Amino acid sequence: MNNKLREAIEGGIIIPEAQAFASAETTDHVFSLEYTRKTEKLIKRQKKKYYPLICTSARRTACVIIAFFVISITTVLSVEALRTPFFDFIMSIFSNHSEVRSLDDGGNYPDKIESYYEITYDLSEYQIIYSDTQNKKTNIYYNNGEKYIYFTQTVVKRYESNFNTEGAELEYIDINGIEAIGYLDNHNCYTLIWNNGEYIIDITSNIGKDALIEIAKSVQKVES
Repeated sequence: MNNKLREAIEGGIIIPEAQAFASAETTDHVFSLEYTRKTEKLIKRQKKKYYPLICTSARRTACVIIAFFVISITTVLSVEALRTPFFDFIMSIFSNHSEVRSLDDGGNYPDKIESYYEITYDLSEYQIIYSDTQNKKTNIYYNNGEKYIYFTQTVVKRYESNFNTEGAELEYIDINGIEAIGYLDNHNCYTLIWNNGEYIIDITSNIGKDALIEIAKSVQKVES
């Protein structure tokens, strides 16, 4: 609780109530028979050896468990993280980015890149500015001065990437019969991510959603 809130509660509730209680006139009061019986019963229970155990430790433990449960729920909700599994992915969505990683530590996926996938769409107006192929991942960066296309092919078991999804709305896009996740980020770039059954493919570009979908549909296995 912050200091201002504490001061407001003390000044508006606790202190006035304490003052009112202190200034109240005392009066003689005769307790009812039922109240007296309950009081005597409570006193007898307190004299039992097991009373401190069941009425102190147990209650404190229960309070701790309940408090931990409530805090856990509140924390999850406040982070605003949504986990969505799709095609051996898990996507954790936060307020300003998303983390995508593989759910599959085994399975029948290749341990390294054995088959190569490329964009077969006509990109003659683009130049390949950067191309890098390793055992686990392939990156190709196309550029024509104003527009760019960034293509990656990654081993499923090793996939882990961060994406700019701040303010973005996720869509499910069909890519040759396979469901992909797509979104438009706050830099007007569209991204598609999907598992083609062997590898995880993702493409990001500023050419527009429809054009990028056509390019994604042209991704095919090529001779190594």
